[in-house]
Amino acid sequence: MQIKSHDAYVNRAMLRAREALVGMRVRLENEIRGLPKTYGIMFGRQVGGSVMKSVYLAWSMRVSDTVTH
Repeated sequence: MQIKSHDAYVNRAMLRAREALVGMRVRLENEIRGLPKTYGIMFGRQVGGSVMKSVYLAWSMRVSDTVTH
């Protein structure tokens, strides 16, 4: 059995760290997308867009409707 090089260990660690960070981001986006459902604000999965931008726009529209009525 061949011993892996130091670079192989570094590459593996970087890939694992990236995988963990992407997973955290996805879970956070899903939670952020789910919270407004409590207030009746729903929007689908954003492809190539910003979840936070969509949440802000939906929330600001909801708040402005509430204030004007």
